[in-house]
Amino acid sequence: MTVKTQNLVRTSLPGWCGLIALFAAFLFLCQSDLPSYLQASIIIGVLFVTMFSIEAILSVRGNFGLLGAACQRGFNINRVFFKIMGYIITILCVSSAYWIFPEYSGSFYTPYYLALRASWPFLAGFFLFCILWEDQRSDKEQDDYYWLAYALLNFKFDLLKNINFKQHFLAWVVKLYFLPLMFIYLVNYIGYSFNFSSVLSTYDSAYNGIFFIDTAFVCVGYIFANNLTDTQIRSTEPTMLGWACTIICYQPFWSTIGSSYISYGSPWGPWLGGHPQLQIIWAILIIACLSLYIWATIAFGSRFSNLTHRGILVCGPYAYLRHPAYVGKLVSFFLIYIPFVGKDLITVIRYCIMWALLAGIYYLRAKTEETHLRSIGPEYDIYAKEVAQNWKRILKI
Repeated sequence: MTVKTQNLVRTSLPGWCGLIALFAAFLFLCQSDLPSYLQASIIIGVLFVTMFSIEAILSVRGNFGLLGAACQRGFNINRVFFKIMGYIITILCVSSAYWIFPEYSGSFYTPYYLALRASWPFLAGFFLFCILWEDQRSDKEQDDYYWLAYALLNFKFDLLKNINFKQHFLAWVVKLYFLPLMFIYLVNYIGYSFNFSSVLSTYDSAYNGIFFIDTAFVCVGYIFANNLTDTQIRSTEPTMLGWACTIICYQPFWSTIGSSYISYGSPWGPWLGGHPQLQIIWAILIIACLSLYIWATIAFGSRFSNLTHRGILVCGPYAYLRHPAYVGKLVSFFLIYIPFVGKDLITVIRYCIMWALLAGIYYLRAKTEETHLRSIGPEYDIYAKEVAQNWKRILKI
């Protein structure tokens, strides 16, 4: 028996149901005295449970993933033990970066560590459930986790050849690099005081609200990838170029790259300070672009993850644009920092060149992602043709 996977994802229902649950949890916690890191943890938990429930129904009805799969073998305590130990060894190896690198020793990441301390029993329980469920249903009786622990604990290092080390550890590097950063951003957005008393305060509230939703979905995506509902990582970006042009867009790298090489303008608010009507129009344009971006995030549901293949979306904005998140982000960046406005022509030219450099980084991200997906199978080319056909239908109308 071969367990089916869904490499072309045609529904964003889990994401929209999750959004409703997210709003409900946020409103419930608004008057709470709980620390922000606990509120963030609860919001992530509510969002995950909601999306997992919908994805569970879809996976069982669609006959993909392991949740509805039949048992292929009996329970074996030794096999399960080595798989559990493989998870522990993998997480300890990758998370050792938190201890080794000074970046993770400051107070910036304290809420993340406090959240881990509070939520680890729930996370351990979820992963244990996944291991136990997968063990009897997966096509592979011994997976990479099994062979890693079995080889190391029995000193049979020649058996490590059974593991695809690069893909095995890169998947966890992606999770443990992006998760703390996104969690801290989520905590900060939870602490934001929403205010709608003026055009700029309404714009700021909408801006922060969009990224509050974004970071909550992203955290769920990094934490809860699983084979049960077919949201697992199928493959991780294999090239240095793909990794480099992605991680430079995030801290701690962006604080150096952005300020030193791609500082391309001034905020739009003061520029239109004397023109309230234009301020309203400009704010609407920016939020419209960011709405495209957050629509793309919601469409992913719990599948979101940088640098990985977890199913190719053919729903939501991805039915019409291959990279809607990047389009929404780049245009909004252009409108927010207005590179075409400067104190003189030379400054304007410099700003526009630097914005073009930023656009070039996102172009490389898009192209490396496409190359990665095309290297795995024909699904991406099928998807690209569907996007072209959708536009032909629209233009005919």
